[in-house]
Amino acid sequence: MQLKQLISFVSEQKSYHDWKSRNPDARLVHVFVMMEPARAEQYDVGYYDHKTKHMASFTVTPAKDCVDIREADEILKDPRHEIQPLAIEEVRVEFAEALSIAVKLQQHKYKKDIALKHVLILQKLPIGQVWNITFVTQQFKTLNIKIDAKTGNVVEDSLQSLFQFESGKG
Repeated sequence: MQLKQLISFVSEQKSYHDWKSRNPDARLVHVFVMMEPARAEQYDVGYYDHKTKHMASFTVTPAKDCVDIREADEILKDPRHEIQPLAIEEVRVEFAEALSIAVKLQQHKYKKDIALKHVLILQKLPIGQVWNITFVTQQFKTLNIKIDAKTGNVVEDSLQSLFQFESGKG
């Protein structure tokens, strides 16, 4: 599913219209998808209201042609950064292209770290509007790659162990 098609699909749903009528100031802030073998793709389209500080996520399962809404009174966010709305009209790189760029980088620079899960989030961070992609690897590491959503350029990449052990601690 293409990004604009996904957002349009959500905005056509009765649940979205009902929610939006109660939250007129909410703006689109993220699009999330987790990909893993033997699991149907699900997309999470998130809206945030800066006045009420509430988030709502619309989960789309294309295989079932359905949308579920999940509202949260509190959200986890970095207090140093305000949640910024997405500028969808500036996105030139689709899900598949962002994933392809990330996979090529992983295969070239991190070939020993084999990905089991792919997590893609389109969001606006202090570094810009990016595809924030995380691979969970067989080696119990996370490979994080940030790709500019307009140009497709890799902005950042890093590999972290899921387990950080301190010496002398059991």
